[in-house]
Amino acid sequence: MRRFDPDAVITFGADGAYGHPDHVAISELTTAAFRALARDDRRRQRLYHAVFPPRPTSMAEEHARHGVLPPHGRPQRQRR
Repeated sequence: MRRFDPDAVITFGADGAYGHPDHVAISELTTAAFRALARDDRRRQRLYHAVFPPRPTSMAEEHARHGVLPPHGRPQRQRR
């Protein structure tokens, strides 16, 4: 943030979009970094948190349904 000195920053919401622990950590760290480094109130630097609507199924279930991942959640090996 020091290097680029952005006017606006966008990160995941506190729930990490759908609960993914890496996304939750990114949200927490980005929010903390922004608050620590936002310098001048007159510039009106902005922090935005992206939120996603609630889903009836998990992302893994959605990927499996669309053929991205099999139902057990692991990528299939390519057959030769």
